[in-house]
Amino acid sequence: MAVHEERYLFGVLITTVCAILNAWLFIKCFQLIFNLNASNGLISPFGFRVAAVMYMLLPIVGIFTGYYSQYGWLALIQAGFYYFIGISLLSYAKQREGTLASYKAL
Repeated sequence: MAVHEERYLFGVLITTVCAILNAWLFIKCFQLIFNLNASNGLISPFGFRVAAVMYMLLPIVGIFTGYYSQYGWLALIQAGFYYFIGISLLSYAKQREGTLASYKAL
């Protein structure tokens, strides 16, 4: 094999190993955050509510910074998505609070 082929194969090998390790790490982080294997998870219902309030405040801050006049319809669509994410986080916090209450009852 030529030197260039060896470097190329080594680069492909290192990239593949790093991609596999990153995928495994992503799966583990997802399991921790969304309480898939543990009884408590990583983020409490209060944490989800704080994140929801932050997402719902972003469109209001955009009014004062001139974001809507600069980006127009795109900013309105983005604000809608922010409110949807905030409402989803609030509903997930409510669901999570019920789950944690059932664990504590045992």
